[in-house]
Amino acid sequence: HIQKELIKKSPVPTLILPGDNDWYDCEDPPAALEQFRSVFYPVKHWPYDLQVHPTYPELLAWWHEGILFITVHLIHGNLQDLSWQPLLTISADWVHEVVTAESRPIRGIFLLGHSLRSPRTRPFFEYVWNNTMAPTWPLDKMPPTMYMHGDGHDWSIDTKFSHQVGWKFYHDIQCDQGGLADPLVVSVAPTNDRGKVLEALDASTPNQYTFAHGFYRIDRQRGMYDEEDAKKQREEASRRSSTRARRAKYTRM
Repeated sequence: HIQKELIKKSPVPTLILPGDNDWYDCEDPPAALEQFRSVFYPVKHWPYDLQVHPTYPELLAWWHEGILFITVHLIHGNLQDLSWQPLLTISADWVHEVVTAESRPIRGIFLLGHSLRSPRTRPFFEYVWNNTMAPTWPLDKMPPTMYMHGDGHDWSIDTKFSHQVGWKFYHDIQCDQGGLADPLVVSVAPTNDRGKVLEALDASTPNQYTFAHGFYRIDRQRGMYDEEDAKKQREEASRRSSTRARRAKYTRM
């Protein structure tokens, strides 16, 4: 069964998000989407408390150490079949609902989806900027935000939308090659209570990229995961969490 192969055998927690090839390009799109949802949702064995949209199970959110993760369902559809458009609006409303309801400090935001940003999906990003981000934070306090997606199949870091609207620490990250590429590993720097980065991350290889003055780092060449690597990552995350807690305590003294 595909769910068992892709999710249950993964050494790290895994979830699958829908894209155009999963349902929109099929002969019977509504039936294909229903089948996709029945196979991959609800998400099980996720290590963090999941917030799930009451109607659309692929719309998820979770919070971990100040980072808010939100999944969206965007399809770069054609103009002859507009079945993708309601999902764009629903996803934008979902992001707004999750962000504005979160009472804990948000250090950063990851939007996770499939579709590339295009003139057809641009209204989603305009809505998130105009109705969620800009009214919620002053520009210098806005949490660094990433939209990570596939769809284009080539590695790309796009900041055009960021420059157009003045969203300073927003980046569009397009992952490459689907399952042929090595997994991306994203690291987040520790910060103090005021959001100041305590230990900026650096890019030590040509395949590493840093964002927001070293707050995020993306590593494209970490190879395939195994149990030992996963254990080391958990230990490193625990060490960073302890260091951040000690430094935050020292800052308050």
